[in-house]
Amino acid sequence: MDKLELEKLLGKSLLTFQIMATSQILEPNNKVSLSFLTSFNWWQKAFQDSFNSSFAFWGPALLFSIASILVLLGTIQMEQNVSNIDLALSDVVNSLFVAIFIACLGIILSFWALSVWLIRLTAYARYLLKNDADYSLAKSIEFFSSKKAYLTKLWLIATVYILVPALPMIFLAVIWAFSQPQIIRLTGIDILQTPNWFLITLETLIVALSVICTAYALLTIAISSISSEPEGETATLSMKACIKHWRPILILATIVSVINLVIASPQIFLLFSKYSNLIANNDMANLIATFWLGITSMFLWPVSLAPFCQFVKLCAQEGN
Repeated sequence: MDKLELEKLLGKSLLTFQIMATSQILEPNNKVSLSFLTSFNWWQKAFQDSFNSSFAFWGPALLFSIASILVLLGTIQMEQNVSNIDLALSDVVNSLFVAIFIACLGIILSFWALSVWLIRLTAYARYLLKNDADYSLAKSIEFFSSKKAYLTKLWLIATVYILVPALPMIFLAVIWAFSQPQIIRLTGIDILQTPNWFLITLETLIVALSVICTAYALLTIAISSISSEPEGETATLSMKACIKHWRPILILATIVSVINLVIASPQIFLLFSKYSNLIANNDMANLIATFWLGITSMFLWPVSLAPFCQFVKLCAQEGN
């Protein structure tokens, strides 16, 4: 990105700031206001931009849906095979092999979908941040389609930072999973014998760590979309920005997480009602919910990125 393009993007003199080249986003100056979050017009425009751009996201959204369904089908098949005592051992082994193959295929497709998503979302962030009516989303996608090597290296480095909260989150999630009634019924053993208060604590920590992962990932997408720095420095800049602006960043991540939860996973609220068994033990309901989760990402994930792009823009304007 040349100086003229960067100046046009940020709308201020480069003598005032060079957001990525000089890491001014980390300067401890004025605090960035999140007042835009209370603006109905801002949210209306964010959703409208997302819907108008949804044509660019239906492909990875559909691929993500198919991948998630395959993983779920493989998991269901494995659970049924293990719990079916009437099957011969050879049948169990063959069926488990098929189930594992389906699940692994889903995981492979998930990584493929994620790689496409990263390109499209980074392009969308650049499209939002560029103050140029002539700059289209298609041009931005074309630009980042030629930068796959850059994005790959960037996210390999960024993944190292994400693993800091992700690893304890996964560890806690495993403990939580082995405390669930379904696992206990499947194994016949209450491995951990955890009280309810402990499970609630686990769930709270898992949610908190997932919000931190979401915050860093979305901020990295926004910053990398206009960064002129090398991959490692961009990933590090995003991490430092998360630490410096941790309060507003976590507020943004919490808000977009709630929006995604309410729209993409409304069935979760039934788990806390007397109808919880209708969801927990209903394979068809879980398949429909998984498909809905993937399809709604077509507009929810771009909407989730919009507040972080606005935050980066405000940081630049404030000289942070």
